[in-house]
This record gives sequence, structure tokens and C-alpha cells, in this order.
Amino acid sequence: MTDRILNIVILQKSRSLPANLRETLRQQGFSSHTVFDIDSALQLLRELPYALLLADCGENRQVAAQTIKHLVDTPDICDYPALLVAPPLEGVREALDRYFMLVRSVEAPAGITQVMEALMWLGREYPEYLKRLAKIAPQKIRLVRPADQTTTTPLSGLEPQLGPINIATRLIADLRDLAEQIGELGGERYGSRINEALLIEHGCYPEEPAARAAGSSG
Repeated sequence: MTDRILNIVILQKSRSLPANLRETLRQQGFSSHTVFDIDSALQLLRELPYALLLADCGENRQVAAQTIKHLVDTPDICDYPALLVAPPLEGVREALDRYFMLVRSVEAPAGITQVMEALMWLGREYPEYLKRLAKIAPQKIRLVRPADQTTTTPLSGLEPQLGPINIATRLIADLRDLAEQIGELGGERYGSRINEALLIEHGCYPEEPAARAAGSSG
């Protein structure tokens, strides 16, 4: 597998991210997962390979400063690549560089171009980050970059990483993402009802009169 960022864990503390961010991430080959607190973000980062933290710290300076302080006070989370969206804060750039192994910041509110350009920069630096992490913390590189697995990996091999709490957290995050994506779809995006003419056109309608009659009566 190519060493590239695959999973984006979105820590959403406000609404300063672009409305079309998740769709754009999907189009660019990323999988996004939304959480609303730092503990859940760290848990997902530990579970997902090739993951990056995208923290929406908000436009309020005080709230953003508190969120960033909480992040840098969580040492394990600083081992993962991070993109922080926050208002300009004095000294924050130096603090991020000091604590995070790989980090980029974008001023809030952020446009989609700014976010994607920052992600592309992080992507270019990502292979070097993996090399540094392998030297500094070999026990963590095995989580970030697990050995390639085939589709026939035994289920028992996944059990230690997917306990009941972890499954619940992932499921809730994925359902929230799905609800947000469905909410953005207009009626024109849904398929039309399947009718008899369409079934006949595609050769899926039975030829025997008795079978047709049975289907109509159902």
C-alpha cells in the first residue's frame, strides 16, 4: 500500500468548516469521520490506519485557544498529523510546531481551497513523517501503518482492535456523517420508482402470464 493519508478524523467544535468539505474529501479519495470531542478523536486515530486529525477549533479566539491547549495537553494525539482551523492566535504556530510531529494551520473560517491546499501540503510531508515516527516510536508506527492485509484476514485478528466501545464510537460517527450527507441531497438525487415498463425494458419481468398475475396481486 502506498504511504498516503487515507482517513480524515474531523473534530468539529464549531461550524467554521466549508459546507462541501466531506464531499470534496470523498472525491479526492479520503474517508472522513466526524467526532465532537477530543477523546473520541484520539480513539478513532488509534483505530484507523493512515489517519489525520482535522480540528475545527472555531472562530471564537477563547474557545479556539482552549481547544488547542487541550490538544497539546494530550500527548498521544500530537503524534498524528494534524490540520487545525482556528483564528489567528499569538504564539500558536510555535506551540503547534513544538508539540505536533506534523501540523498545518488554516485561518477560520476556512474555504475549501485553503483546506485542500493544506491537506496536499501535509500529504507531501507524510512519507517523511512516517519515517520519523518509525524511528521515534516503532510501537506506534504499527498502528499508523499496519502490515498489508488481504481480504481473507481472519475475524479473530480484528477482535483486539474492535471491542464493543470502539464499534459503538465508529458506528455513531459514521451514522452522523451519513445523516449529514443525506440532509444535503435534494429530491432530484433519488432514483425514480421501479414500474412494470422499466422491468420489461431490462428483461426482469416474467414472461409467463401466471407469474405476472401473481406479481400484480402481491
